[in-house]
Amino acid sequence: MPPPVNGAPWGLWLVALAVALVLGLLAWWGLRHWLAPVPLTPPAVVAPALEPPPARAPAPVLQPEPEPEPEPAPAPPAPIPAPAPPPPPTPQQQVQARAREAQAQVQRQQQRQDAIRREANRSFDEYERQQREQERRERRYSQ
Repeated sequence: MPPPVNGAPWGLWLVALAVALVLGLLAWWGLRHWLAPVPLTPPAVVAPALEPPPARAPAPVLQPEPEPEPEPAPAPPAPIPAPAPPPPPTPQQQVQARAREAQAQVQRQQQRQDAIRREANRSFDEYERQQREQERRERRYSQ
C-alpha cells in the first residue's frame, strides 16, 4: 500500500475526489439547464397552433328532451323493532349465579394466597442461601 498523501490516507482522498466529482456534475447540470432552458413543448407541436383551424360544418341544433315524470318516492322502510329484554332470571338461576360468583371469589382468593406463599418461600430460600454463604465465608476467613 502506498504511503499517505500529505498526511491523509488514500481512502480519504478517494472520498474527497468522489464528492468533488458529484458536486461538479450537479453544477454542470444546473448551469446547463439554467443557461439554456429546455422548451416545454417541441416546436412541431407549437407550429400547427399558429395556423388557423380548418373550417368545420356547423353543429346541429339539438332540441331539448322532454323531462321525464318524476317517480314516486319509495315508502320509508319499517322501523326495526328493538330486541325484547331478556326474561328475569328464575330463583334457581339466581342461586346458581351466586354460587358461581362465590366459587370464583374463593378461587381468586386461593390464587392470591398461593402467590403470597410462593413469594414468601422464595424470599426465605434466598435468606437461607445468604446465611449459608455468610457462614461459609466466616469459616473460610477464620481458618
